[in-house]
Amino acid sequence: MKRALATWMWILVSALALGLCLAVSCGEDGTVGGTGEDPDLGDDDLGTGGLRGGPPGSGDDDDEPIEPDPGFFVGFSQGDGGADRVPQVAEIGANWFRAWIQWRQVEPEIARPELTVEQVRADPGMVGDYIRTHDWSAPDALLTACREHGIANVILVVGIGFDWVLPKWEGEAANPDRLGRQNYLGHLYLHVRAAVERYDGDGTDDAPGGLVVRFWEPEAELNEAFLTAVLGWRGPAYEQALGSAWHDFEFLTDVIRLGNEAVREEDPGAITVMPFHTDIHENFGRFFGYPPWTEAVSRWAEYVDVIGIDAYPNYYRPLPIKGGLLYDRVLQAREISGDLPVMVIETGYPSGPTEVGFDEILQAEYLDRAVESARAAGAAGYLHFTLCTGEQSMAVIAQEDIENLYRLGEFFEQGRVLELLLFALGNLDYVRGHFSRVLQSVETHWGQFRADGTKKPSYDVLRQKVEAYPGEEGIERLRRPSRSVSESP
Repeated sequence: MKRALATWMWILVSALALGLCLAVSCGEDGTVGGTGEDPDLGDDDLGTGGLRGGPPGSGDDDDEPIEPDPGFFVGFSQGDGGADRVPQVAEIGANWFRAWIQWRQVEPEIARPELTVEQVRADPGMVGDYIRTHDWSAPDALLTACREHGIANVILVVGIGFDWVLPKWEGEAANPDRLGRQNYLGHLYLHVRAAVERYDGDGTDDAPGGLVVRFWEPEAELNEAFLTAVLGWRGPAYEQALGSAWHDFEFLTDVIRLGNEAVREEDPGAITVMPFHTDIHENFGRFFGYPPWTEAVSRWAEYVDVIGIDAYPNYYRPLPIKGGLLYDRVLQAREISGDLPVMVIETGYPSGPTEVGFDEILQAEYLDRAVESARAAGAAGYLHFTLCTGEQSMAVIAQEDIENLYRLGEFFEQGRVLELLLFALGNLDYVRGHFSRVLQSVETHWGQFRADGTKKPSYDVLRQKVEAYPGEEGIERLRRPSRSVSESP
């Protein structure tokens, strides 16, 4: 009986992983709600989706047009790489750059698994000890390169719980189910406090050379942490994600709350953001007992200064170009979060594989539409993913694969869990093998630079957008209105 139950559970999880593959790029893609299709918008493709206001030229005269944010900016979001990517950011002219602190680079192995938040709070000296005994060379080099190239507005991601980013304990990733949830929170809290203290410029345990960061992202896409565990990015993974810490919304709330508390404990004037994965249909959440992204924004907005949007609406299908859906996502987040700024943290369009119909011209067109859609909805800023990817092929894609990609993508967009489940049940080896590689074949085609360093057409579009929207006012304008500027040291 247990074996049969486990088999059926794995089949269901395989279906969910199939759906997630249709929607995840470094954590995000797809569409949410309805059919996933853009409304019939003609050439502009700035979908209103029935929401108030509408973008310029939408023909909606009943509602007052939304005023674009005068400080709107365009920059880059980079999932991998460090200081070596900075010259490319500077070449495009961007003054906004999001990058990661790789937790495992700083702390390869956890020495003492038992550590609670209360213990760290009771012994503030732990923060300085952590700074002095761990390796900060990679983030130091990144921030030094940003300063040398004149990139003033840096967002650092810290404390992310992907298994390949976490420190190890006894040879494996120190995820919350291995350490224990309270111990994991203690280590997260200490790591984030130490990172912020090193780069707060207050004269205590500072990085050499006066390196300062005032904009932090503790964790990322926590609202879909469970499904990224199903995909295998967080542990325990696959079917073991069911019932894990990543499946517990209250635990995830503790993660975002304590991560942001850690930032402000060391730097009360720092600004924080949480990017929300917005591409998963709410039916998946209902089935597994966690809220849709809109409800997650509502419940977690109190902890951050800025709401982030992550969206990859053309992940599996090149047409129609869905850059206009960013208008809907930004507007929804603004309406839900009240007076908080909303910015696009990650979005993109692949230039391949060409067998599926993607190409460099469509990539450039998406970028143009996505930027203008976000701006029209009143976003504070837009970060595009990413700079350079490998361009290599991940799979030999046949016509049957393309047909499956389109058909299953429609099931995913419409939240048709049963159809995905039945397909996975009848094609387990295909789904877990070849088709998984087909689904993720876009992953090597996000960049604006080709693998040989030459530039794609989207490079010129992005450079024009960066020049048009530099965001010269800097990060201070993104502070939560209820938090006084006087809190900043």
